[in-house]
Amino acid sequence: MKMKRALNYIKVLLFCMVMGGDLTTIASGVAPSKYSPILQAVLQNEKQSIQQFQMNKWGISYSTDSQILYHLLVRTEASLSELTTRGYPVQTLIGGIATVSLTKDRIAALARQKDIQSIELSVRRPPLLDISTQSGYTTISNQTVWMGIGARNLQSLGHTGRGIIIGDIDSGIDYTHGDFLSSPSTSRILYIWDQTDDTTTIHPNGFVYGREYTNAEINQQLVNPDTTLVEQTDNDYHGTAVMGVAAGNGQATGNGVPAGQFIGVAPEAGIIMVKTDFYDSQILDGIHYIFSRASSLGMPAVVNLSLGSHYGPHDGSSTFETAIDSSLGPGRMLVAAAGNNGSVRLHARMINTSFSWDTLLISIPAGQPDIDLDIWHDGKDIYHCILQSPTGTEVSCYAYSQSSSDIGGGMAGIYNQTFQSPNGDGEIFITLSGLTENGIWKLLCYREIASIGTGILDAWSANQVALFNNHTTLRYTVIEPGHAKRVLTVGAYVTRNTWTALDGTTYSYPSIPLGQRAGFSSIGPSRDNARKPEICAPGQNIATAQSSFAANTSQRNTILPDGKHRIVSGTSFSAPHGAGVAALLLQDNPLATPEEIKTRIINGTYREDYYANPIPDPEYRWGYGKLNLRGIIPTGILSRYWMIDTYDSQ
Repeated sequence: MKMKRALNYIKVLLFCMVMGGDLTTIASGVAPSKYSPILQAVLQNEKQSIQQFQMNKWGISYSTDSQILYHLLVRTEASLSELTTRGYPVQTLIGGIATVSLTKDRIAALARQKDIQSIELSVRRPPLLDISTQSGYTTISNQTVWMGIGARNLQSLGHTGRGIIIGDIDSGIDYTHGDFLSSPSTSRILYIWDQTDDTTTIHPNGFVYGREYTNAEINQQLVNPDTTLVEQTDNDYHGTAVMGVAAGNGQATGNGVPAGQFIGVAPEAGIIMVKTDFYDSQILDGIHYIFSRASSLGMPAVVNLSLGSHYGPHDGSSTFETAIDSSLGPGRMLVAAAGNNGSVRLHARMINTSFSWDTLLISIPAGQPDIDLDIWHDGKDIYHCILQSPTGTEVSCYAYSQSSSDIGGGMAGIYNQTFQSPNGDGEIFITLSGLTENGIWKLLCYREIASIGTGILDAWSANQVALFNNHTTLRYTVIEPGHAKRVLTVGAYVTRNTWTALDGTTYSYPSIPLGQRAGFSSIGPSRDNARKPEICAPGQNIATAQSSFAANTSQRNTILPDGKHRIVSGTSFSAPHGAGVAALLLQDNPLATPEEIKTRIINGTYREDYYANPIPDPEYRWGYGKLNLRGIIPTGILSRYWMIDTYDSQ
């Protein structure tokens, strides 16, 4: 190994000699690309990019005239009118970040304009209640363990989310489900935007894709169920289940089971659902759409995002998260899931304070031909890297350059500080495709002697496939967009470990302690050491609405006796608890800012119990504790425009 590292170092020296100087000198003459590393990769090989599109990896599609369209996030100093006048079909412009879909030649023309700062290809951010909305406790070793968020009693006092919109960007919604109806023919769903429907021209105002359904159309479909006026469905179940937690009223039932057992947090809130394919650009369009529709109705709104991935710097500075923060303000709040990677080796941290080689061992399982690694470091550090396959073939990449080569039966592309990231840090993006060699791969990183940064490299398995075998830590596993600064990010804990299913069988899991943090719940902090998640809410074995469009036969053990509700787990379902609580706070103060809502929620958490102890959590598992409406609204009566206290920002 020492001989091989010596040879690798000689390669670096030879490279510098050939180029006629050291890497610092070479780099000074290289202008960083306006294209993100992912966009660079796919534009270099459109055939491969279409294969990635077919695997639902990148934001790529075909136009009506069969040209390849790339769905982009663009940082710009231009106004919406300036961009549209130039012929760019911008869908959303938030805080200097635009979403637009363009062909390859149009991207090149856009990049040549001086007021365009960067262009990024959209990536996919895939998706990740009875007991949980009540309030109670148990005891372990004579110590209290709190469970539930305490919504039920407050609902009887009028805290139901009436006059507030809860929006979700997800797999769709079962608009026929009784939990979303105020009567058999009257839906609480105000709008549905099906972004995935490319067969229609009935787009929402300001957008050029998808099908919008209004409340009147939904009600008409309910009255005449044999018609096909509303063709949106939730074949997955995820979106229906998420909205059931946030805003279900529990009225759906069957098989003789009494109604009203499975009530969400804000059961009288208005609902807007955006059915999506989960790409960044679509998600930002969906946020813009929900807030725009809410404004037209004169209503505050909360958006829930139970989705995410590990592409990005994990510090709130990504274009995606920056745009989300820019969309928020008085009467506009967003809540995100922390992620389900709390026990998975998807993150590694290498610390190299000397100027030497370090090796990251990457376990690539069989049957996983496509791997993405996103690696971030201090912008004042310079790294060269060599990727080695299990059979010893390798590809090298020096700082401020890119390399691609056949390796491991497939292709590797390495983009080493080729993009000026918004936060000024360095990014090394590695994408592998078509691999046939599985096993232990090696990434060798050399810290150049001219480096003056921290020497810390943070690596993520961005598409959550590969695992790291050394330098691993379960910290820093919160997904993007959970690092956005104005967003409330929610982890998960356990409020149920037993239930009786539709088949009459009782399923019990006493090894999962009630009140304990769910083992899957992602752990913070953010890469800049911000405390994420801020809180934890019920998220394991949650009872919520089941989509009638989703197949029930394969998971009969999760369908409850009424046939209308099911058991679900994940931070996807802890997040809408937080969204529902945010809606209740907006019901009292419609102009509350995200900072005020976050402060109120954080101050109201259970500070400590047997598991969440001490709080704030030094291990970044619990954040500031367990979501607790009783602490937020201790008397059951919200003051009109409440005063905000400060919280411990440790």
